[in-house]
Amino acid sequence: MTSVLVVVTAGDSGQGRGNRGGGGHGGFATAGGFCHGPYGQYGNWVALYNVQVTIRPEMGAMEMRSVLHERLIAHVNRKKWWHVPPVDPNAYRKRGKFLASTYEESEFWGRPLDDPQRITIARPLIGDEKTIETRLFGQPVPWDGICLMRRRFALDAKMKRTALAKGYDSIVLMSPKGFSKFKATGKFPRSIELNILAPTGTEF
Repeated sequence: MTSVLVVVTAGDSGQGRGNRGGGGHGGFATAGGFCHGPYGQYGNWVALYNVQVTIRPEMGAMEMRSVLHERLIAHVNRKKWWHVPPVDPNAYRKRGKFLASTYEESEFWGRPLDDPQRITIARPLIGDEKTIETRLFGQPVPWDGICLMRRRFALDAKMKRTALAKGYDSIVLMSPKGFSKFKATGKFPRSIELNILAPTGTEF
């Protein structure tokens, strides 16, 4: 049997992730911003406590994905998330509610709310940018490097509509490196971008 030591970011530490809701965007806020790609740059890991996960050699790929999926849902639901309210009052309806795992990352889009928020998800679409876009649209969305907010907003809205139609209630975005390590070791990235696709009135 193989044991993997998992590094976890505790929910009450204030460590959390991106928020496209700020600055009237309704999108993810990252430290690097859009011009480094659709979702910007990403952070490092934070070791707050240790969890022992046993991966059985006979465990199939589907079973392993299910284990990681459930662990990530629990992680997201116990964390505190930071949010910058959008200027556009229709942003939640159009694009969803975007949240940041750290206060510093949410500041990219404006001033975050004074207090972090807790959310509940049950059916997230999890992955890095290319994985998420491929699952939604069949292939990654071409990106020419031009940072136009209206194009970003339009893609956000399309992703929300498509994800809801496919039965997801949220999108959990990691960097390619973070997603690869998560799949291989079960480690949660310090930086995770979260979009609640259909927030209730009490969530905003």
